Amino acid sequence: MLGLRSAQGRAALASGALVLVLVAVAIVAVFRVRQHQERLLTLEDTAATVAALEHARAQLYHQMAALSGLVFSDDPALLDDYQRTAAGMEQDLSQARALALAEGDADEVLALDDLTERIGSFNQTTNVAIPLLLQADPETRAQLAAASMSEMWAEVGVIMVTLDQLAGGEQTELAAERAAANDAVAVTSWIIVGFGGIALLVVTGIVIVTIASVVGPLVSLRATARAITSGDLKSRAKVLGPEEVASVARDFNEMTAALSAKTKEYIATTNLTRDIIGKVDEDGRWVFLNDAACEFFGKAREELLGTDSRALIHPEDLEASVQAVRKAAATGEPIEGFVNRQITPMGTRVVEWSASPIFDEEGRYAGIQMTGRDITERKKAEEALQESEERYRLIAENASDIIWTTDLSFKYTYVSPAVTRLRGYSIEEVMAGTMIEAMTPASLEVARKVLAEELAKEKMEQKDLHRSRTLELELNCKDGSTVWTEIQVTFLRDPDGQAVGILGITRDISEHKKAEEALRESEERFRSLSTSAPIGIFLTDVEGKCTYANPRLLDITGLTLEESLGHGWIKVIHPEDRQAILEEANKAAGQGRDFSYDIRILTPEGGLHWVHVHTTPK
Repeated sequence: MLGLRSAQGRAALASGALVLVLVAVAIVAVFRVRQHQERLLTLEDTAATVAALEHARAQLYHQMAALSGLVFSDDPALLDDYQRTAAGMEQDLSQARALALAEGDADEVLALDDLTERIGSFNQTTNVAIPLLLQADPETRAQLAAASMSEMWAEVGVIMVTLDQLAGGEQTELAAERAAANDAVAVTSWIIVGFGGIALLVVTGIVIVTIASVVGPLVSLRATARAITSGDLKSRAKVLGPEEVASVARDFNEMTAALSAKTKEYIATTNLTRDIIGKVDEDGRWVFLNDAACEFFGKAREELLGTDSRALIHPEDLEASVQAVRKAAATGEPIEGFVNRQITPMGTRVVEWSASPIFDEEGRYAGIQMTGRDITERKKAEEALQESEERYRLIAENASDIIWTTDLSFKYTYVSPAVTRLRGYSIEEVMAGTMIEAMTPASLEVARKVLAEELAKEKMEQKDLHRSRTLELELNCKDGSTVWTEIQVTFLRDPDGQAVGILGITRDISEHKKAEEALRESEERFRSLSTSAPIGIFLTDVEGKCTYANPRLLDITGLTLEESLGHGWIKVIHPEDRQAILEEANKAAGQGRDFSYDIRILTPEGGLHWVHVHTTPK
């Protein structure tokens, strides 16, 4: 019964009742349809039995006609007709017996068995008489026919009567079964209609009751809501109707009580924030201030209430502040993010205001509710940041290196003026293009490869957010030439640390590249000369490790190049000379002077050679 207290429970009851009625209708319909199907099968069997018996009777007539013809003629066609009709009649009787057996009609089966036996006996008699008739002369044939035809016709009459009786009985049964089938269909239709009507009445009744139980309490609840809207916070809704509506009424009453309590707590709540909360009337006089506002203005609440709020605004911001309030009063739109300066015991402070105009019941402007936040320190920080950005921009615009930023598709977002000195393009021309257009094809491939590597690292959980890469890239100039640069790049990131762009510093290394090329050419010339020199030449590093030996030196020492590298060259010096030679060579290298000495060397084959060694520090 508890479920019926809710509209949902009543709806469930209506649905359950409807389902039960529909299930009952379905069961009855299925049962009646099956009965009807069984009757139809019986009707079909009975009709088939009637047809078989009537056909057998027709076959008997044809058989007797053919037999009568044979009395006066020996035409073979008459004999064929006789035999065909006799076989057909036996087949019809056999079909009728099978149907009677399927229906379980034992009496009819016995009657058909007797009839079949009688017809079989009759056919045996005629089958004996026919050959005699056909062999006799006409006069003898007439005498034989006269002697036997009366008996045969009497037997045929009995058979015919039996067939008529069986067929008539089946026809009567067929008519009765058809009438019963029609009655059953009518009864089934009325049963379904009756159950449907009951279902409709039940569901309609439950729906009407449910609607009535919901609408009444809702009307009462609406009246109570209007009373509360008018200011009667003591008004309470009546708890009536289904559980859903009753629970709404209870919740409504609870909310009304909470609203009354919250109204009393409003002032206390506004004192919990450090923001300035205040309200002024249509003349701009203070009618409410929270504790934070009183503290901000440095006065007690009693001193501020009723005074002109505009007296505390900085004179330079007074006109803009008055115009903002007038606009809100005229349009009804709130004020968002309005900033002005206020005069306080702490000096001039910057405040950001949000406010909403208040209108009375007749739509007249009645004042404004405002919230303010002291943003003096934030403004100072913003100004300091702006000054810092200006300094950095000044540095970037006067640096000899190019400072630039792009997005991840190499589209420029900033480039310093140094790009004009290096490449000949104006800032506008560079910004209109991309980094891709600035690089030669070979350098572009290097840049793309490095970017792909760095983006792959970005997908790793552990990555250095401050990493950078240094590349040597060849850039295109406006005059068609190219210039080699050293570019140091790192990712620009959003507050979440995600890469959103690229920061780069480009430096001209043309002279450095020229020096490297000159050094490479000098080394190539040295190696070419040393390879063909008739004297042994070798180079060592500061630790005395051999880094190069020419072919002539290898011939003199008998060592391979691999054996000479490192400290391998020392082992060819005669053991008695080795220590003195190394000490003197190190001493000369430390003093930065040349060193000359005659030494003995031992070849791998055991030979001894005197050689003159001259070294020069590098």
